[in-house]
Amino acid sequence: MEESSFNWVECDRAYLLSNIYTDFPITSLSYDYNYPLLWSGDSAGKVSSYVVNCNSPVQKYTSFMSSMTPIRSILSDRRGIWILANDNLQLRQISGLLSLEHKSTTSNFIHFDINKINQNESIIFTDSGEATIINMDRGTIQNKFDFKSIITSSSFEKELVLGTHTGIISVRDPRLRYKDVLWATCYDGNITNLKAIDSYILSNGYFLSEDGEFEDWSINFYDIRKLTEPISTYETGDPAIICNPNQTTERTALLYPDGYIEDLSIASGEFVTEEMFQMSIEEGAFVTSAATLYNYESIASCDSNGMLHLWNAELCRYSGFSAFKPCLPGPDIVEAQSQYSVDDKQYRLSLTLPPKYFPENIEHVLEDKSFNSKLENELFSTNYGTRATYDVGKPTTKALGVLEADSRLAVVEFTRKIQSAHRFILEQINSESTSIYNKVKVDGHNQKLIESIFGIPLITVMECTCGLVESRESSPFSIDLSAGNISSSVGSLLSGGQTSLNIQSKKTTFTQLLWSSIDINENYGACPKCKKYNKTKLRKTLRDFPGSNMAINCPAPPPLDLNM
Repeated sequence: MEESSFNWVECDRAYLLSNIYTDFPITSLSYDYNYPLLWSGDSAGKVSSYVVNCNSPVQKYTSFMSSMTPIRSILSDRRGIWILANDNLQLRQISGLLSLEHKSTTSNFIHFDINKINQNESIIFTDSGEATIINMDRGTIQNKFDFKSIITSSSFEKELVLGTHTGIISVRDPRLRYKDVLWATCYDGNITNLKAIDSYILSNGYFLSEDGEFEDWSINFYDIRKLTEPISTYETGDPAIICNPNQTTERTALLYPDGYIEDLSIASGEFVTEEMFQMSIEEGAFVTSAATLYNYESIASCDSNGMLHLWNAELCRYSGFSAFKPCLPGPDIVEAQSQYSVDDKQYRLSLTLPPKYFPENIEHVLEDKSFNSKLENELFSTNYGTRATYDVGKPTTKALGVLEADSRLAVVEFTRKIQSAHRFILEQINSESTSIYNKVKVDGHNQKLIESIFGIPLITVMECTCGLVESRESSPFSIDLSAGNISSSVGSLLSGGQTSLNIQSKKTTFTQLLWSSIDINENYGACPKCKKYNKTKLRKTLRDFPGSNMAINCPAPPPLDLNM
């Protein structure tokens, strides 16, 4: 083999399997997308993050319990860190604050993937052959599938490419409601990795020897239109781990159980390999997980003894991972305590306690212990996690005293309920505020303080056929100007009404939204001048630009197809 173009140095080693870091073996590693952090998940369900820097030793940043079952995989993107355990899929912020969760009470989760094209979609697979596609922005379940085989790997882009534990590769088309369009038996056994590159598939699996006693592992390169025969095959012999990059990349690093790492590329349909380096691991130990930066600046791996190995390229000394990333917030490290249950009364799913003003911490400020216990029982009820997805808006909704529908099958948009609750709060504050703060001068007009901040200044003019013209000033709250909903009336969400998520939203321009408020309507009304019930013209005109806050918690349901 020619001399390697890679020049690597081992920058640090750290024993993670200790009382300082974790009590259990590491099962998954991932570099953070936004910050110079390395995330790890262990077999006890604990997730930790470590600050990695070229010139400094590994330092712990945060730690929290994500589940009481082993962590299967960790994936980082712009929204945070995705954590898959046997019983849940969670999206968390770097502080540990829970943003989204999907739970299973019937089967164990074994694999998940995020749509690379539409990143609002995520698919989760169970050990019973079931799959669920979730819209992570709406917090709703879009599709459910029941496969005959257990799915062990996938690639979710233009097509959904699946690998099974029986060696079958299947291609499904989302445009045809995920109909199976291509499939072939490519291996004798488990397909551990799949990677779609344009119209090609890179897969990792094994074949059995003639006597069926030995596994011969290999990486195959397929044309997605012809899965019966691979274009090229690279026999690894042992089950190599494909390092997980923190961003999408066509480069592939292979890590072998003995710590040997090589770069795998494809040129003219043929595999080209290049040695990167050989890790020094203790005798009898083997590599359990690995992660890499998309540009190969750094590679991290953990072995069965609990040692973390960090290798950096020579160029990292001058252009390191942390040099181009935002500064981390001040770490508020709370040591995770694995003996506590995830739903323990002292902890709200995360052992890294957020500030008091975060909605998830709202029950800790209650002094009445009996009421606190009752509230926690409601938060951790079966309705909170039985084959359903909830977002961070649910604790906020609970804190505002907004009740959700009694039926577990009801589709609830918590953000819309919060919006209605905020409108009710503003209306109450506006009507009950004292005279000291009640009136302010806005361009010569008397206006209430709350209206001046959140209102849309309107003049309603009524013109009778007899010639009488009357005008009235008003400032409706701008949270009424909500876009993206086809229904003409949202209904009172506080009293149980809700919008339909099954109707596809139509395009609405901001001009149309304003025109609906200032359009001229003709109706009949009693005129005080002519003392008759005459036909009148009603006209609403903008008196000024809206207040400093155009909208309050008014998200448009995805897909964001609004011309605004």
